[in-house]
Amino acid sequence: MRYSIFLSSLCCSVLLSACHQPGVIGRGYSSFKEPYKSAPGTKAAPIGYAYTHEQNTAVIESMRPAARDLIMQLEDNTASTVDRVYLTGGAQTAFYSALDHVLRDELTYRGYELATGPGPEVLPVHVSATQVKQPEGQGSSGMAPLFDVVLSGTDKVLAKGTYTLPSYAFTGSAAPALNVPEDASVSPAIDSSAPVPITGVEAEPLPDESEMSGAVSDVPAQTQTAP
Repeated sequence: MRYSIFLSSLCCSVLLSACHQPGVIGRGYSSFKEPYKSAPGTKAAPIGYAYTHEQNTAVIESMRPAARDLIMQLEDNTASTVDRVYLTGGAQTAFYSALDHVLRDELTYRGYELATGPGPEVLPVHVSATQVKQPEGQGSSGMAPLFDVVLSGTDKVLAKGTYTLPSYAFTGSAAPALNVPEDASVSPAIDSSAPVPITGVEAEPLPDESEMSGAVSDVPAQTQTAP
């Protein structure tokens, strides 16, 4: 009898406990229904403007014409068999990040595969930019500054141009793949097997035998002719 009463009480307790509405999240989450208590994250690096989606879109779109022109030049100055490109840029700044983004978009749009590293049948392309000096009062901020942008390979300039670009957090490229002179132009590949031209050397008459031996002679040299 007692045993049956005990079982009945136990069943009632189980049924009544099932009527209690459990929480959505277990009690192990201490922040449940309370403000999140994690430590604050690191402060983001400045990019030159207060970030908004609209402002960021405007910055990206302003760079697309330059990217389109540069990739069209690259396409015209590389072999048609080039399908894979390994793109590297300058410093890790907002300027280079945005420029890298639009260049990759344009390369993908034109059918190139973006390689993650150097390798066989991969065209290495390095991006470098230099801010053009302008008269005082022009290009001090925002979208006004001009930039010389160069896409260089291992042995030649693949594309270059001067463009109006946003200068937010601009830093010059610290490690270009090719030392490009200021007047560099798009040129064909250099043939390493060709002889190196000698420039800036003026020809001088060779001394005669008497001068080389140290002797002095008043007799003019005779010209020998073949029999």
